[in-house]
Amino acid sequence: MKVAVFMTLLLLNTGINSWHVVIYAFEGTDVRGFVSLAARIQEIVGLPVVLGERKLHVPARAFDFHRKQYRAEVIAQELVRVKKSHQLVLGIANVDMYVEDLNFVFGLALPSAGVAVVATPRLYPEFYGASSDQALFEERLLKECVHELGHLLGLSHCPDVKCVMHFSNSLKDTDVKTPFFCKSCREKLKSLRIF
Repeated sequence: MKVAVFMTLLLLNTGINSWHVVIYAFEGTDVRGFVSLAARIQEIVGLPVVLGERKLHVPARAFDFHRKQYRAEVIAQELVRVKKSHQLVLGIANVDMYVEDLNFVFGLALPSAGVAVVATPRLYPEFYGASSDQALFEERLLKECVHELGHLLGLSHCPDVKCVMHFSNSLKDTDVKTPFFCKSCREKLKSLRIF
């Protein structure tokens, strides 16, 4: 909670209107649809969104050989290197990620650093043995991107199952929620003059 307050104060003190979101893809990530993804995020979050100029490397040190997964916090820290003033940086990586005490994560935000990362593998229907569905994947990716950006803007998890800020314990939770902030979360963002 202290981190969310810190980020909120930082945004308020520097003027939210001067901030923008930069989306970086990590190597091995399919970037089809990223232009429309950026446009939809901009529409929902209310900040300008641009695509990073290059793909980033997934650091080898992030890989956990015992779990056969990547440590989300190590990948998120890679984004700090490319972050510039007045930017919120969102990375998208096609690697399965986890944090301690969880089997996996769809994403992770580091609000005090202004960076977040989203993992795509478990958002694909094929991961679960279903047929490929690009539209479904893109909708899931949008929800997870907006969710992590919500954390960067100072929002915590929301009890409203339809709100994009609701915690996704499983993919079913992601599919149930919408890509939009609920009334309560929108009110919190209004205090930052985003809406």
